[in-house]
Amino acid sequence: MKETLNSYKYPTRLIGVSTKVSMGKVHLCDDFSENSPRAPYAALSHCWGTAEFKCLKIASYNDFKDGVAIAGLALTFRGAIEVTRRLGLKYLWIDSLCIKQDSSDDWQSEAARMRDIYAGSCVTIAATHSDDSDQSLFTDRRPEMLNSPMIDLRQRKSAPGKYYIVDHASWNSEIQDSPLDARGWVLQERLLSPRVLHFGNKQLIWECLQKDATETLPLGLLPGRTPMGDAFRFKDFLPNVGLNRATGHRSMTQFETQWWPYILWGQVVENYSKRQLSHPVDKLIAISGIAKMFYNSFSCQYVAGLWRKEIERQLLWHLDNVPDVEPLYRAPSWSRASVDGRICQPRCLAEASIVAKVRNVEVKNVTDNVYGMVKEGTQLEIEGQLQRVTLGPPNRATMLDPASKYMKTIEGIIMTKDSRGPPTSLDPEVRLDHLGEAISDTCELYCMPVYYDKTAQELRGLIIIPEGVQGQFKRVGTFWSWEPENIEVILSKQNVNGYGSGRDGKNVGKMTRIIIV
Repeated sequence: MKETLNSYKYPTRLIGVSTKVSMGKVHLCDDFSENSPRAPYAALSHCWGTAEFKCLKIASYNDFKDGVAIAGLALTFRGAIEVTRRLGLKYLWIDSLCIKQDSSDDWQSEAARMRDIYAGSCVTIAATHSDDSDQSLFTDRRPEMLNSPMIDLRQRKSAPGKYYIVDHASWNSEIQDSPLDARGWVLQERLLSPRVLHFGNKQLIWECLQKDATETLPLGLLPGRTPMGDAFRFKDFLPNVGLNRATGHRSMTQFETQWWPYILWGQVVENYSKRQLSHPVDKLIAISGIAKMFYNSFSCQYVAGLWRKEIERQLLWHLDNVPDVEPLYRAPSWSRASVDGRICQPRCLAEASIVAKVRNVEVKNVTDNVYGMVKEGTQLEIEGQLQRVTLGPPNRATMLDPASKYMKTIEGIIMTKDSRGPPTSLDPEVRLDHLGEAISDTCELYCMPVYYDKTAQELRGLIIIPEGVQGQFKRVGTFWSWEPENIEVILSKQNVNGYGSGRDGKNVGKMTRIIIV
């Protein structure tokens, strides 16, 4: 525990819950210096909900330091205080009681410290079953129902034996399907914490670096169960944890060493993209703590949710469920943080040709937190082959999904059907990022191939439209093709017939540099 506490910056403020000071009150403590002893503390992970409750504000700061009545706090907070005391801890961190809720500067500063706050905690108390801060941490239940029934069972060609019946789905029902685990901010709160004590609807659940256990299975989940999914292996990147569990504690291969961080980060982002945020503008800041943790694995610039190394491969994400309108700006169009919905990140890890090269990335952060929010003007410069395209309507297999289209023509050349797919399959397939008015069949659209795996006959790239000044574009989708004849057409410079109908017509089909915002 001492090593964990000293590995991270201590919280700016904590709630003192010691009964020696006051039984009926808790106090805001902020007199922690660099050299002062670091007492272990608990953190709370909870859903705010819609209920109004007492929060720390500029005007009430001194009142919180003098002490606030526990009875006047939200019901979830009262339960967390009781648990913290029972664990023998003196301090508790709660976001709404330790961050000035009416100070944007304080919020930005403290939001940038989430990695230190949760990773440096002794334990995180998770109000997993609650969807509101005014719900109790504790539930009415029948503990005897947690006892696994035993049965006598005779298996074929073996002696009879006694077996326990256990519910394998309890983890999903108690955690993965819970109100708390649907929230965006909670992903980093749960993953960064070295230990999480979940207060579920029916039982307590323990989650740490070494073991996942429930009251039903106190010795740990059954072998072979991976209830959290591959995305949660990222905990092996925590300091002093040891070899990655994904390799079975063996030495990693050269391929795994090179690509494992990208695979893992993509899985974390996919998991995060399924979650909800009350304020979509928090898209980057709410995962910034995890990004900080991953820096040691990438050791390169973090650019609006992507990593500078091998950034070309990371640009090829697409959405599983596409929104009807273009979201308000919170990241550049090439960033996964610019959209709402479940992200799908193709791995694109083969020793393939990168046929477009990002030459420069310019990131404009809102604050000095390079992992946090960005503002307009964040852009990348990419060099590749730019060609004018038109899109056709969805084919029969996807006609119910208006975001799925196909590339009808490229520089006037008609694309062929997918010879390897069903008769209704059309290639290249296009997946739009949103269904806003800016994207229509009459739009001035271009494609830029990015990734080509010659062995697998797979080509992927971006769909972009002109935006603002000449040479500046915005991403509106992505495309992929497995049809060799179509791939040859897209990649062949000889098929440029000089239509030049676009703003950069003189460069169409040739290697050219553009800006994507």
